[in-house]
Amino acid sequence: MSKLPPWLRWRSARELDDEIAAHLDAETRAGLERGLAPEVARYAALRKMGNVTRVRERAREADPLFWVELIAKDARYAIRSLARNRSFTLAAVLSLGLGIGANSAVFSFWDAVAFRPLPVPRASEIVRVFSSTPEHRLGFLSYREYTALSEQNQTLGALTAEQDDFFAVQGKADELARFAYGDFVSGNYFSVLEVPATLGRTFSAQEDVPAIPEIPAVLSHQAWEAKFHSDPGVVGSQLRINSQLATVIGVLPVDFTGTLRGAMPELYLPLHAMPRIDPSRTSLSDPLNRPFSLLGRLRPGRKLKQGQADFATLGDALERAYPDSERQRNFIVLTDLDGRFQLSPGYQAGAVVMLLTAFIVLWMACINVANLLLSRASARVKEITIRLSVGASRGRVIAQLLTESVLLAALGTGAGLLLGSWAIRFFASIRVPSDIPISIATRMDERVLLYSFAAMIVSVLLFGLVPAFRATKLDLASPVKEGSGRRPRYRLVTVQSALSVLTLVLAGLFAKNSLAAAHASPGFRINNVLLMTFDPSLTGYSREQTRDLYRQIQERVRTLPGVRQAALGSHVQLAESYDAAVFYRDGDNLGDIAFNRIAPGFFETMATPIVRGRAIDDRDSEKSPRVVVVNETLARRMVPNGDALGRRIRLYAENGPVAQIVGIARDGKYTDLYEPPTPYIYIPYAQDFQARMTLFVWTAGDPAALTSPIREEVKAIAPDLVLFDVRAMQNVFEGLGLIKVRLGAQMTGAMGLMGLSLTMLGLYAVMAFLVSRKTREIGIRMALGATRGEVQRQVLRTGLSWTLLGIGIGVVAALAVTHYLPTFFRYVSPKDPEILVGVPVFLFLVATAACWAPARKASRVDPVTTLRYD
Repeated sequence: MSKLPPWLRWRSARELDDEIAAHLDAETRAGLERGLAPEVARYAALRKMGNVTRVRERAREADPLFWVELIAKDARYAIRSLARNRSFTLAAVLSLGLGIGANSAVFSFWDAVAFRPLPVPRASEIVRVFSSTPEHRLGFLSYREYTALSEQNQTLGALTAEQDDFFAVQGKADELARFAYGDFVSGNYFSVLEVPATLGRTFSAQEDVPAIPEIPAVLSHQAWEAKFHSDPGVVGSQLRINSQLATVIGVLPVDFTGTLRGAMPELYLPLHAMPRIDPSRTSLSDPLNRPFSLLGRLRPGRKLKQGQADFATLGDALERAYPDSERQRNFIVLTDLDGRFQLSPGYQAGAVVMLLTAFIVLWMACINVANLLLSRASARVKEITIRLSVGASRGRVIAQLLTESVLLAALGTGAGLLLGSWAIRFFASIRVPSDIPISIATRMDERVLLYSFAAMIVSVLLFGLVPAFRATKLDLASPVKEGSGRRPRYRLVTVQSALSVLTLVLAGLFAKNSLAAAHASPGFRINNVLLMTFDPSLTGYSREQTRDLYRQIQERVRTLPGVRQAALGSHVQLAESYDAAVFYRDGDNLGDIAFNRIAPGFFETMATPIVRGRAIDDRDSEKSPRVVVVNETLARRMVPNGDALGRRIRLYAENGPVAQIVGIARDGKYTDLYEPPTPYIYIPYAQDFQARMTLFVWTAGDPAALTSPIREEVKAIAPDLVLFDVRAMQNVFEGLGLIKVRLGAQMTGAMGLMGLSLTMLGLYAVMAFLVSRKTREIGIRMALGATRGEVQRQVLRTGLSWTLLGIGIGVVAALAVTHYLPTFFRYVSPKDPEILVGVPVFLFLVATAACWAPARKASRVDPVTTLRYD
């Protein structure tokens, strides 16, 4: 210990006593040297030092680590105090556990969905580059734009490009091809992101060139484990991808799951392998084809604003160089997080609503504990008054009370993390019905722990400070006796009731919206529809071969027993991906509109009625004039006060092919159940070829029963054809269409139930304390003639009056909050009378039940016994 620096030395009690004795001896010797008698010299030394006990205490307080001793003493006292009051401790820890657990779970979900940085070193340096036009603020880029920006920009060290795709993969030549989801990436992709391989290596710039001699492939760690059984010998082996040989050169780290949020590519290929792997792709040669997502890393010392100015200048230069394709096109540089939120603004709104709801639950938990602490402080008036009277400072007593609050918060955080870990496992178990590996990667990591710790600090500040200050604000001249404390703070019960109404109204609206969405018609057939997707180009089919193959598949499937109708379509409504393009009418830009390439029979198969004109049929061939069918919303946008039937629009570009509108279809939901009425276009597949198509089969019974017969028919025509995304439309609707609606309902429902539980617990605790503190008063009233019923009504009136005030405030707050959330309630009114009336009535009944037990206990007080109550 003597070798430690002074600020780390801890003097023991014996060392301190020895030091004081040495000082007294020195003073005594000094007196003896002055000629004093030994006894006189000793007394002189003692008088000079003063009260030895006080000197010892001051020395202890001057010790650099004295505060550690104080904290240790306060902690031991707090533990003993909380152990003696187990019911109080259990109620407080349970309340905080619910509040902190709710916040941890909700944060972990939104962290996985939206907040978590990219799994790369120094992720804050990564930015995304978007193209921007007056009609479409954030879009992807063409290969020509990528190369120009990559070569000419001054703020990013390098730019990298990626485009996701689907592949037919064979591990061996004699095995059947399987479907795989992957990424075409530029050769510098992994070097820009600074992601090394755990096995082998990643791409080099020389491997991403037009004359690529051998196609290299890099596997994700998840695919290496699941598909290749963690075989280290996979590096150097060959795969057949879309009938083309590729060599595996590396395996990525386990924590790198790609840069596409939620979707995890299985393999990565260089961009210039695209013409060989997927000849139908024109991404590298067509300047009007913009499928590439661009990422870059800021150069050292460069800021985002500098990058934005740099790319704005480059946009002007590209417009001058290529006026036809770059007119009115600019480029926007955003952080990865901003890019995510601006591409999907619903994420930001959903995160705000859910996190705010979770924080309300935490606030209610803190109110609960604050009320318990205030009530407990009233019972500890005698103890606190005595401590202040014998010389303890107010700050010292506050520190002791705050130590108890910190201990409660720590225990509550532990309980909350247990609750949160269960919710996190639930979120991680959610699987989306798709062959694309999509998952909600929630986990209990350092970010969730840090957030939970922050929630603990907030909770201590919310529930610990005010009770501690109020408990020590006493009049020491007043009689020192039990019961001289303040009454419980009923206003906290009012606030808690108001917050409970708010959370319950939100939960009720989300739940009713979810039920309504599940039973509402999305504008197409849900039941008895089987989906099966093909891409003949993956196994080398030409355009003509693909057309002939699809014709045969439709003809043979329609003849199967149990099949009522079958047709092709390129877009599965409410599924995870769709096509969209810009359409024009008379030079006017109609904006980005989702569209579907369909074959004859599609409208009948999917039960989408044509309200005017005709459907797409066999007349609409490759050689006939181009036609389209639009939905009602687009028809109204094109001709607000007239008839859009017979009008003409240009497809895909201002100078694109002209098509005539021959039919108007009923509106439906196309990409999201939350979407407002949205424009949509149906284009004949025969006039707008695409290799990858989905077969929609309307069945007479269970679609699953026809999966094997249809597979057999397809295999009889094309044994090498890869089938994927085989599923029922009902599963798509429930798994993809309803997932946001149901998750919102489940999360807000859980928050509402927690808030209700906290309100019940808080109200019961306050009323029980009231009864215990007013036992003598109740006994006197009953001795003077008050009946049990009158006592019960008095206690109920006291508790319910403050609760009713909170309910009224909560209804007003709920109306104000839901007024700004109309997009979350597409199937129910934010002012739904059943919810706005039912929730207050329900909460009033719950509050009555919470007050009933204390009221009943009060009515059973024995007047004879309580008159002697002290």
